[in-house]
Amino acid sequence: MADPFSGTLGSTKQEVQILGEAKERRKARTFGTKNENEKEKKAPIKVSELYNAGIKLLEGRGYTIELQEGGDHVNHRIMKPQPPEMVAGIKYPHSFNPVQDISTEQDFADIEAAFLAGCQDENVKDFWTPLFKPKAGDSDLLSFTQRLLKMKRVNQTKNIHQILNYGHTFDPAGRWGGEAVHNPRIWVPDRSWFDPALHDVTFADVFTIFPEAEQEMLKLILGRVGVGRSNHLPPGRT
Repeated sequence: MADPFSGTLGSTKQEVQILGEAKERRKARTFGTKNENEKEKKAPIKVSELYNAGIKLLEGRGYTIELQEGGDHVNHRIMKPQPPEMVAGIKYPHSFNPVQDISTEQDFADIEAAFLAGCQDENVKDFWTPLFKPKAGDSDLLSFTQRLLKMKRVNQTKNIHQILNYGHTFDPAGRWGGEAVHNPRIWVPDRSWFDPALHDVTFADVFTIFPEAEQEMLKLILGRVGVGRSNHLPPGRT
């Protein structure tokens, strides 16, 4: 410690040594804290979390996104509820919006906006960028989905009795005891949706090349196949 007789602080050999050691200890403590902070910042990010965050984001925007081998969207199939294509003779109710594949430029713009404007995590944006900004070559998203597809194939060979739901309906209006289905993927229009003029069309009007006996046999075959595929079909229904 300095005194009136020994000069300023740090002027003696012992003080210089002590102050130098203290300075080095402070540097070591600061350096260690900096390293720890950098380690925290550089903590590994789980790819599965980035993937699930993107799926959740798209589902929150009303999209259905599924893994599909060779899918159009980086091994994915992307669908959303939308009005069916208008067909002459069929009038669909406004509440009927089947889930169908996206097919317009606006769909791509909406998906891009979902990530660029609706996602605050830059890591999630970067991971999913190949979905809305296609680029030739490999990417983390492509590599990860390829691994998921491999595991999916393995599980399919194990779960041979798994019950699958493909979104089919033969009774969208719920007339045979079920509930009305508004968002199927594949459907048979309800009879009431057809133009009344079509109600008078007979089996013979459609299968004109078959003689009467063959028409009756074909009706029996179609009726049995229909009963076998769906428990909602009454006996003899074609």
